[in-house]
Amino acid sequence: MKQAEKKSILALLKSLDEKIDAGQASEDDRMLRVNSWHELDNLEKLVSMNLIQKARIRWDVEGDENSKFFHGIINSKRKSQSIQEKLSCHDSPVILPSMSSAKSLSDSDRHLLDSMVSLEEIENAV
Repeated sequence: MKQAEKKSILALLKSLDEKIDAGQASEDDRMLRVNSWHELDNLEKLVSMNLIQKARIRWDVEGDENSKFFHGIINSKRKSQSIQEKLSCHDSPVILPSMSSAKSLSDSDRHLLDSMVSLEEIENAV
């Protein structure tokens, strides 16, 4: 619709310019030309405001690729800092259960755990 209005205004301006160049234009034609230029200017302002509004809506909905990248980095840093803060604010020492009642391995058991496993032992186990 706006495109059709723009075409009709431009056609009117062209015909008025031809009249003025030929010296056949009246004062009303000159005023009509000035008003047509104002109307064309207003129409172009409306079109540009419409484009700006669409761009803002698109930005709000889709965002920007760079913004998404940097927001992702910032959010990951916030998460890691949050974890660090939770760990650092915990001042009490870790309490381990008492090991006094735990049984220790005998020397022969420790030697078995430390020794190499042979291929024959693996085949027998399988």
